[in-house]
Amino acid sequence: MAGLLLLSDGLDTRETSEDWATEPWGCPVFAARLEPPGVWETEPDARVETVQAPRRVLLGWESKLTAVVAGQGLQGQRLTVQLLENDRVVQEQPLQLPAAGTREASFRVTHTAVGNYRYVVRVPPLANESHTNDNAFGVAIQVVDPRNRVLYVENVPRWESKYLTRVLRANRNLTPLCFLRGPGNRFLTFGEREDMTLELSDEQLARFKIVILGDLEAEALAAPRARTLLKFVENGGSLVLLGGPAAWGPNGYAATELRQLLPVQRDAVRPPEQGTFAVRLTAEGMVHPVLAAATGTWDRLPPVLSVFGGATLATGASALLAAEAAGQTAPLLVVQRYGEGKVAAVLTDSLWRWQLDPGPGRPYAVLWNQLLHWLSPYESEVAPYEIELTTASEQAFLGEALALEARISGAGGAAPEPTATVCEIETPDGRRLPLEMPRQTVQTATGQRLPTYRTEFTPDMPGLHRAVARAQFAGTNVESGVCSFFVKPYSPELEPRPANTALLQALCESSGGRFCAPEELEAALLALPVPTVQEARVLFRTLWNTTAVLACLIGLLVVEWTLRKSRNLP
Repeated sequence: MAGLLLLSDGLDTRETSEDWATEPWGCPVFAARLEPPGVWETEPDARVETVQAPRRVLLGWESKLTAVVAGQGLQGQRLTVQLLENDRVVQEQPLQLPAAGTREASFRVTHTAVGNYRYVVRVPPLANESHTNDNAFGVAIQVVDPRNRVLYVENVPRWESKYLTRVLRANRNLTPLCFLRGPGNRFLTFGEREDMTLELSDEQLARFKIVILGDLEAEALAAPRARTLLKFVENGGSLVLLGGPAAWGPNGYAATELRQLLPVQRDAVRPPEQGTFAVRLTAEGMVHPVLAAATGTWDRLPPVLSVFGGATLATGASALLAAEAAGQTAPLLVVQRYGEGKVAAVLTDSLWRWQLDPGPGRPYAVLWNQLLHWLSPYESEVAPYEIELTTASEQAFLGEALALEARISGAGGAAPEPTATVCEIETPDGRRLPLEMPRQTVQTATGQRLPTYRTEFTPDMPGLHRAVARAQFAGTNVESGVCSFFVKPYSPELEPRPANTALLQALCESSGGRFCAPEELEAALLALPVPTVQEARVLFRTLWNTTAVLACLIGLLVVEWTLRKSRNLP
């Protein structure tokens, strides 16, 4: 392909930022200016395109809400951007937009109380502004208090233990206790040890909600310890298998009774693969609470240098992160439910390198904090089943159908068929709309077929909507967490807006193409070099398909038959 001709106004790309336009492209892109410049500068208009914020944060944390504000016809006018918390203005800041394009407005909020909070970023209507229905955008944030005790048992100190210990000690909602094997086979401790030992009895494990096992061999996880850990998870505790060459080797986790709860099975004799492996989110990881709660953090993940390959997922397990190793996709972070608890397995011992190249999103700290938060058991999780509700998008438009999907899990990752599954949506005016969620079967990337429950909702009013899924079993009612989405009061195809020429120009420039007027487009395309491709073609022809050969063959058969008859031969 010599080039790509794009006829577009550059709007409604469904992207949170315009960075994608500056990425390299495989061919030059040519775009035409469809609107004369300055045609939209007569009427002032300001709008809030989107707001990026975490869905769930911890009590006492400071979260960042970033709003993308756009407009035209403002002629350098300074705007006021307001942040409302539960319909009350809590912050505001001035903002001046460029002549074309967007600008971000960021707010930092410290959460001092547990609950569900509604935040709206709003630009007050301007003088002579006629389109004011796009001046606000809302998000919902759930504030939780998961102050938990975490036990981390590691072999000899290594880079992973160094940075993980820092994350645990920096998290104000955790009370960590770390055991590291030191000289003389003696363990060093960090945290409030009290009378805690590595006996790992039932009474000792009852103090903790999460246990992290490092690169330990089977000898350190003898039968009594493994059995108590197994019981700990079955009764609602959470277990992280951080692992390493020893733990994922032939004399590691798989050689103990913990093999019953492993979310993966792998050839323990196979050594770890070394190299530089790109990391990406899986389809399950994009909607899982561990990763979906921190939008924007996972756009550009640093690579890892080791992968314990050859792993296959256990029934009911989900791979959230994967790496491309030896031409195959290898799971890196796998989670599953076991009994009433949760298990997570990390199949690399180089995740700590993310801390050396943290980037703006701090992926190492965010991953561990969100993973530990998801692993933290709550009173609502003592039920034998759990339901998780997700949406395909966090924003929708009036009249546009939005898909909602629920997944039910239970002991060992399986759950019986519920007698009823309903999704209740609370609209901005307080109405509660129940929607039935029929059962469907989906196939994951690993080939497993899992039951899900889906429904579609077409909003009839703008604003922030909240949805909760409920499932009924025999004598048990299970409810999901709150899943929110914002409905914009207009369709981007019908709302009058100027063309995003800045995005089109950046797209053409990064691809080696050209952004030009319609009358210049023909000359630009004619000057485009067309690469010559030579192909070798080989034609095979058989003689048996020709008339002459078939006629000769039939003639010879006739002559032979005639001779045999004339001489009375058989």
